[in-house]
Amino acid sequence: MGSGKEGLSVSAVLGHNASKWLAEALNRQHVKGYHQRLFKMCGFKGWQAAFKYQLNHPIDAKKFQPYWSAVESDIKKGYDVVDTNIWPSYAIPTINNYYPLKYVLYVTRNGIKWLYSVTNASSYRNRRLDHFGIDTYLQQYWEILGRPFKLWKHWTYWERLCLYWSTSYHMPKWLEAQGIAVYRYRMEDLVGGVELYELYDLFGIDIEDYEVLHIQQRNVNQHITSKYVSAIWKNWSATQIDTFKQICGDGMDYYDYSIL
Repeated sequence: MGSGKEGLSVSAVLGHNASKWLAEALNRQHVKGYHQRLFKMCGFKGWQAAFKYQLNHPIDAKKFQPYWSAVESDIKKGYDVVDTNIWPSYAIPTINNYYPLKYVLYVTRNGIKWLYSVTNASSYRNRRLDHFGIDTYLQQYWEILGRPFKLWKHWTYWERLCLYWSTSYHMPKWLEAQGIAVYRYRMEDLVGGVELYELYDLFGIDIEDYEVLHIQQRNVNQHITSKYVSAIWKNWSATQIDTFKQICGDGMDYYDYSIL
């Protein structure tokens, strides 16, 4: 494969962290933002189908070649490519070995709002994460972080969702232990603060203030993120609150999110 470093970056973003918005925000000038391009180019029907395939096939599998060819083609044309939502964070070291990465971005979001989002968005409201989402996909994180899988079955659905968010705290540390530099961002800061300018500086994008304001106002999750944390918190049971504090407390402190 290509020499890397010159142009491919990935962003590890949990679902419901506005990954599509991030790809669109970065898709300008000499940068191409990819969002779910692997799904579309390689014939996968959704993220679960792609992740299931990734779990059982090497990164250079024939089915992935249309994606890698597109990456290589864009980079040869002088573009930086940023893929914001296709590779799970536990796969990043493997990707880096195959195609050395320029930047690894890790974007998190207030855990209280994230849990509200995944349990209230239309795609989740009438169904829980299925067997793959809970017992296969999340198991990868569970085992990477040193927990024996035999204990997984004893965790409740709410505990498993809390664990999912906590990967925003644990996985960047795990990646850094693999020798991979990670640039951390809070989603709230990107859509409402100066951090978006810092991200543009990182990629060498020149942009006017009015353009940044317009981009930030297009936050695709605005209808959910506008919900006050206190309003979400008061609707949780005492057990849910205690569980969240136990599993997510360290991550919330690390990212400077307040726990009521």
